[in-house]
Amino acid sequence: MRYVNEEQFYSGLYELQLGFMIMLVSSMVLFIVSLMWFHRWEGAKGYE
Repeated sequence: MRYVNEEQFYSGLYELQLGFMIMLVSSMVLFIVSLMWFHRWEGAKGYE
């Protein structure tokens, strides 16, 4: 097993936190966009 020093550990932790924040923000944006899309269409077709 390879020894990981503290600097390498915390740099990996920073990347994990950054990825988590990007995932969280993008999920919230997609959720808001999907709510707006469903509110706009409400399951009805425009040509009926």
